[in-house]
Amino acid sequence: MNKKSVPVYLCIPFAFLCAFFGAMYLRFAPEALTRAVLFVLLLLSCRSLLSEQKEKVLPHPRRALVLTGVYALLLSACMVLGYHIHIESAYSGLMDKNYITPYTAKDIPAFIFCFAGIWVLALALVRRSAGGRPFRAGAGSAAHITAAQETEKVPQAETKTAPARRARSLLISAALMFAAWVPYLLIYWPGFLFADTLTSLQQALGMNVLDNHHPVLYTLFLRFCLFLGRSLGGGNTLGCVIYCILQMIFLAFAFSLMIAKVQERAGLKPVWRIILGCVFALTPYIATYSIAIWKDPVFSASLMLLSIKFLELTDGSAKDARWWAGAAALVFLTIFSRNNGIYIILFADAAMLLVLLLAGKRLKPARPGMMVLLLSGMLAAGAIVTGPVYRSFGIESPKIESYGIFFNQMARVAAGGGEMSDEDRAYMDSVLELDLYPETYRPCCIDQLKWNQNFHSAPLEQDFFRHWFSMLGKNPRIFFEAWELSSCGFWTVNVPAVNQYARNIGGGSPRNFSEDFKPLLDSMDLHPANLLGSPVWKELFPLNDWGVPVGIIAWAVLLLAVCLLVRGEALSLFALAPSAGLMITLIIASPIWYWPRYGAAVQFLIPFYLMLMFPARGRRAAS
Repeated sequence: MNKKSVPVYLCIPFAFLCAFFGAMYLRFAPEALTRAVLFVLLLLSCRSLLSEQKEKVLPHPRRALVLTGVYALLLSACMVLGYHIHIESAYSGLMDKNYITPYTAKDIPAFIFCFAGIWVLALALVRRSAGGRPFRAGAGSAAHITAAQETEKVPQAETKTAPARRARSLLISAALMFAAWVPYLLIYWPGFLFADTLTSLQQALGMNVLDNHHPVLYTLFLRFCLFLGRSLGGGNTLGCVIYCILQMIFLAFAFSLMIAKVQERAGLKPVWRIILGCVFALTPYIATYSIAIWKDPVFSASLMLLSIKFLELTDGSAKDARWWAGAAALVFLTIFSRNNGIYIILFADAAMLLVLLLAGKRLKPARPGMMVLLLSGMLAAGAIVTGPVYRSFGIESPKIESYGIFFNQMARVAAGGGEMSDEDRAYMDSVLELDLYPETYRPCCIDQLKWNQNFHSAPLEQDFFRHWFSMLGKNPRIFFEAWELSSCGFWTVNVPAVNQYARNIGGGSPRNFSEDFKPLLDSMDLHPANLLGSPVWKELFPLNDWGVPVGIIAWAVLLLAVCLLVRGEALSLFALAPSAGLMITLIIASPIWYWPRYGAAVQFLIPFYLMLMFPARGRRAAS
């Protein structure tokens, strides 16, 4: 199509209508500014797509049309659903505070024009991502030189010194990042102590029996840190500090490795390594993670590094024993540091096995076959340890933790007067008296339900899913709405309560600052303090900070997958397998509306995604 055949100015009405409904349903404030930005972007996208070079820019035009069309269809449907989600008091609000507003006739034109606008914007972005360069299917990234080719182009003397320079650069970057986080540790000494932290510490100290709600490996590591703290004469307080210091070191090196990979693979100037390092070092959102005594920071950083490992499968980097040992260690941490880790690895293993079966020998220099063996072996070991081995030691995981979102769906039926058989009604009554559900069920979170003093978890051990399917068949809409409200933060792009959320740490109610918990902390030999003294320091190094919403990142990653497929870089999808597995587990089974810490890995990986979205046309020296 020649650009003269359809003048761009004829796209103005189309762009206006798409921008009008898009801004209305996105609910970004101020709406007028959102509408203006969308209008300009749509006009620019139309002009780009109507250019006479379209055929040369898109290597697979039909594939691009289909994939971006499906993407637009899904995202526009998500926007309509999200537009009707009303959240007023997320954690404690009952059904009168958090609910689904009625759908109206306005949703039909909104869906149509949001779909059309997203389709145009997605096509334009795919074109920009392709950059007009030819791509070779199965080549990983045509813009990048493989490790072996890169080595051939570098003088031998420089090749010998490059690893030393790279190691020195990583060490300096990690040390500076660590130093930037030290004030947070001193101000919020000995690190953030949450309710989950105290539960794990009580298990680590032998005050409570071990269970796998909080992974046993994590608890045992805490026990080791507490032992060191007491051995050094600093008690359990010093033990928590040791845990934070080790976590800070791990996160600092993880971010430094990721930044180095982005800078080198994208062909960016070395100054970008400094810029990205400053972002991770000086952003309170990241710094507070480094001293949060949760399982999530280490798990998320491990998943981030594992994504890099999977990408390296496509460029020949997976070639020595050290690389495979590192990959095995990261898989181990992913499986044993959080309970959904085993399902993420299972998803990645299945994805690689599928590609291996479909593509076979065409995958060289990638080695997905060896990775499949590694993942399968680790999965088998993980299943044995967390299953028969844990049970032999009497270590169990409460069923309500596994069934959270499913039981919340059943609770919504009981609370809202949905249809139940006599048998289902008796089952629900055995868990919690039926007349208590309306005042106990929270649409966006299960905590208030499972912690209720009248809640009985024993019935969940028997015939749970038989009753779940029975109630699902009678109440499909109620079940769907319950799922929407329980997981909306991980898949919507337009719920204001999600997009404005800035209490990743504060939402965990750190026990450091509450006098109510001082007796409990004293009994555990935990003595929080602000070692810098003045409360002014807490304003300079704040507790809470806004982070990019996980749902928005999830849709961006899906569009990135479309770009890779259109560019003929299907192997690079390996790098997205951990992210996809994480998001799938959160969307299907997260029993809380939104907490960024659960999806922190995709926030950590934003520079990595951008590097894949817009690959370099060449490769500069990475020193």
